Amino acid sequence: MNKRLYLLRRELGIKENDKDVPNINNIIKKVNNAIDAEPAERKIYMKKRFFSLAIAAALILTITGVTVMAATLNWNQKFVEYFNPTQQQMEQLTGAVNIPAASDSNNGYTVNVLQTITDKHGIYVLYELIAPEGMKLDEKIHWDRNYFDVKFTDESGKNINAGMEMFKVLEVNGNKMTFMQYAEEKGKIVNDQNLSLKLEDLLIYDVSRDETTEKLFAECEFDLNWKLSYQDSTKTFDINKKVNMSEDMDTTLRKIEISPMSLWIFIEGDEASVTKIKNKPVINYKDGRKLDFIGNDDKNSDISYDSDNEDGLLTLSYKFGRITDISEIESITIGDVTVSVSE
Repeated sequence: MNKRLYLLRRELGIKENDKDVPNINNIIKKVNNAIDAEPAERKIYMKKRFFSLAIAAALILTITGVTVMAATLNWNQKFVEYFNPTQQQMEQLTGAVNIPAASDSNNGYTVNVLQTITDKHGIYVLYELIAPEGMKLDEKIHWDRNYFDVKFTDESGKNINAGMEMFKVLEVNGNKMTFMQYAEEKGKIVNDQNLSLKLEDLLIYDVSRDETTEKLFAECEFDLNWKLSYQDSTKTFDINKKVNMSEDMDTTLRKIEISPMSLWIFIEGDEASVTKIKNKPVINYKDGRKLDFIGNDDKNSDISYDSDNEDGLLTLSYKFGRITDISEIESITIGDVTVSVSE
């Protein structure tokens, strides 16, 4: 099927990496002309013409379906490739997606903030670096200083800063690099706040036989600012039940908060390290899959303990890594307590 689509794509003059929507009338015209080329086929032309329309429609959907829907719903293609959302999921998260008008240039380089996607506890920022024309960038390039200022509030309304951040190179193409930055915290992201992303100097890893060092690639400085406005997709389940995380731990499961992007579990009581928790949380999917998390080698999960909280607050979190339908999940099991999240 892929080979036939490739041949048809080439016949119709459609580039494989073309992100523009093809001219449908032109495609249909080319298909019809190809079918009508042989005189012997003229008597069945109408049947083939109908068939050609079906082929053209299928081809258009194959090539442009996700791209067209993403553009219609204001999703950047790089976010679509990373999160792999369905049309329904993109529609549901329309309010969580922002397109900031933030750009800054310095020393021949430009940074554009392309998009953000936000839930209650985390924000993904997609941005690109454009180097001077003719310069070739490299995946080993990174920022010397990278400061993302996003405010969260705790339950008392006190401002707190992000407790965890992640930085990732999504693509390098000639003189352009696309980055994704993520920040999260157990508190709630303040809505309608002014965000600030400050970037300074590009370094590049220099790999030799004996060691890896870094050297200056380019001197540049950027100060990007924009306003965040989002609709929270997080659902909260208040539990307030004793939970057995381990035999020597006295803990109470307070609540679970889940969105299409992340899962957060809040437990009051004794302090715990990853090794002390014997009964790790498990996500139970309706199709029978089970996913347990919280571990030293699990980059999508995190554990923290707040001793400043009056009763001590243990927070367990997990990033799905893709947009997830909450309706796909049957329940969450924490210790000896199972909480149904099925809609």
